[in-house]
Amino acid sequence: MAYLLDTVLATYMAKYDAKLDQWEQRKNLGYGAITAVMQDTKNTVNANELEENLTARGRAEYISVLQRPDFDSTKVTTSPSCTMIDNSTVSAKVGLTWAYYENGFHMIPSQYGDNVIGYERDFKVKMDGIIDNAMSILNTAAISHLETNKSQVNNAEGNPYAFTGNSIIVPTTNQNMFFNEIDPMMLYNNLDVSKLNIVATPRVMSYVRYIMAQGAGNAENLAFQNGNHFYYYDSHLTIPTSYRDVMYMFPSGSVGMLNWIEQDNRIGQQAGDGMIWGNMELIPGLTVGTYRKSSCNDSSAEAGRSSVGYEASLKDQFKIGFWYSFVTAYNSTPSTVPGTIFKAQLAL
Repeated sequence: MAYLLDTVLATYMAKYDAKLDQWEQRKNLGYGAITAVMQDTKNTVNANELEENLTARGRAEYISVLQRPDFDSTKVTTSPSCTMIDNSTVSAKVGLTWAYYENGFHMIPSQYGDNVIGYERDFKVKMDGIIDNAMSILNTAAISHLETNKSQVNNAEGNPYAFTGNSIIVPTTNQNMFFNEIDPMMLYNNLDVSKLNIVATPRVMSYVRYIMAQGAGNAENLAFQNGNHFYYYDSHLTIPTSYRDVMYMFPSGSVGMLNWIEQDNRIGQQAGDGMIWGNMELIPGLTVGTYRKSSCNDSSAEAGRSSVGYEASLKDQFKIGFWYSFVTAYNSTPSTVPGTIFKAQLAL
């Protein structure tokens, strides 16, 4: 690997301009699924419980829930009686599946003394790369979670759209009015429509812009369709053949992502071998454990020098790590009762 060899100071080396490689270092802006999930977390899991989980000595293994009460033994009679009706509730535990993410890089402080690439710039590019990679991994997991937990039942099936393969199939005709049908469909499934999150492929943006542009001053006012819809565009959603777009729609309080870090990272430890533990907020809402280890290293090849000066130089290694687990609003009977996540596929 060449590392920073190509930019060691030379007689006619142009000064490094961070703007020249700004698109080479472009950030992926299409992580709508994980953004929606993280923003909905505090609506799905109590905020105090989130904080308690993050600082707990061990990861939570279950979330306690109550099943939907069955009061079918209620009677309607012509007169009261002394017979009691003894209904009750049933509790359950939702198991959590955790995964661990870690990534890192190293820095050789002495190699920047005669290099047009500065320490701060190189460090930032490496950190940005880790953030983008972490978001990519989490976003893929979020999409999989939405797909796995999409509703198996639609009480509005056939009224007006078919429900095939647990997906609402929207034909080409009058697709611009589909957004007006979302709220009624959700109400048929007894879901709150005051705030609906919609994770969609980027091309849906063209429909939304068109609809919002057709306001009261136009011959056809379509802007009424989107007042309570919050869109998260994701370029990583898989679009099946013969379809132009895919959408996942769910009310507030449907999904979330739990986060946990190791105890040593929370405490902040330091070992005699140069290892330092800490923690930081990688992005808003995601706390990660940090690791830094300093050691003596022969960096002459990486620094671009085979002569003296780099054979025993300082090498700093940095790493982040965190546990994460996705959750979905509990449904004790998903095969007969609608869930909260609905998938729609818009035909070409």
